[in-house]
Amino acid sequence: MTVAGVIVRGLAILAIAAMVALSPAAVGGASAEGTTAVWSRNLDAYPLSLRSGIFILTALPGGGVLVRSGAGVAALDPVTGKTLWFLAGVLDASLDGTSVLVRRRDVVFAVRARDAAVVWKRPCVNARYVVGVGSRALTACGDTSTVLDGSNGALRGRRPIVLTMSAGDIRGARSLNGRFAMIANSFDGAWGGMEYAIVDAATGTYEWSQTDFAILDVSPDSILIAPYPGMLPWAPTGTVVRRRLVDGAVLGRRVYQLPMGSDPDERGVVTVSPSAVYVSTQSAGLFRFATGTSSADEVAAHAEVEAVLGNAVFYAIKGAQFGVADLYVERPREHDFSNRSIGRYSGLIAAGGDDQNAGSFGEHVAIRTGDVVVASRTGSVDVLDESGTRILEVQNTCLANQRHVLKTGNRLYVLCDPISSKGRVVVSAYALR
Repeated sequence: MTVAGVIVRGLAILAIAAMVALSPAAVGGASAEGTTAVWSRNLDAYPLSLRSGIFILTALPGGGVLVRSGAGVAALDPVTGKTLWFLAGVLDASLDGTSVLVRRRDVVFAVRARDAAVVWKRPCVNARYVVGVGSRALTACGDTSTVLDGSNGALRGRRPIVLTMSAGDIRGARSLNGRFAMIANSFDGAWGGMEYAIVDAATGTYEWSQTDFAILDVSPDSILIAPYPGMLPWAPTGTVVRRRLVDGAVLGRRVYQLPMGSDPDERGVVTVSPSAVYVSTQSAGLFRFATGTSSADEVAAHAEVEAVLGNAVFYAIKGAQFGVADLYVERPREHDFSNRSIGRYSGLIAAGGDDQNAGSFGEHVAIRTGDVVVASRTGSVDVLDESGTRILEVQNTCLANQRHVLKTGNRLYVLCDPISSKGRVVVSAYALR
């Protein structure tokens, strides 16, 4: 069970003063090709200064989607887009099996996903987050890490919150597996950044923390991480470290050394696929280390990985124009790798649900959601399979190009940031073949 409000570097979980006017505004039906929306609706009345805090949370069991802002959460029907239920004054909400965990300022509670009937409720002063981890609900009440029984809200443990960086601002939580969660703490000062703390949900203990990293893999007992470009460098470019979850002990470390001539002080972004490790830096470009090799092959200059889907790596070569990039797909073949141009894309796109990763860095024109990659064009969105083939083009009129997408079942949900849609928050659902 994981948190839909996943942690992204620099993303603030913003309180929004007014919630939506949640009346459907259907604008047409699906065509035979599925290129127009099954339904589309406007969510009104968000303050303009806080628009960026609105995004799709996660899929509901049996279909549908949760949409949340800093002032409320709504569950939308997958077929009609109508509001199944709505809770006002909600700071955050996340799916936990068949329940939705919700926090308000001084209370955390669980409601049934199908109808929002309250399962349990517990007072929690200045609730900082709430996340389901295995059979437990992990929260923070004031300065106390608190563990509750996920079925009835009974208290199971308390521990002090222990963070290394001062001037902390906890931004959210994410379940890593059935026992451990990760907390994001934003800090300011001369060396600003994000501190990620690993918490044992069996006791609520803050076990260890590390600044500015991306998650590459999580097992039941360990986590594979790599630093991303941040204000507090803790390893050279291309470093990958496996640490034990329970105490942070280093179980293994490898540095993917870039070719001579690369700036050794420039911190790069590491991406792992089943067939290779990729390292990209702003000055040196994108390099590939095939599995079982220690030498780097240059993929492209001025390129960044956008998404990994199966054995395919989607990367973008970005030019001088912000938000415009040429998208390529790379796949392994018998003795090397094949590269294919997909086309030019524009606009910014982010994944909803659990597809975002701590340490996501940079702006994306394409991103994985579920078992597809979705890429942004002006006026439309392309849905791509592992080979980079466009399986669907859906018409979507986000203006300033900021979209949040979520694929679940046979539906693709697209939320237009209000900056992208003349001050309106628009959610659309598309049928996927």
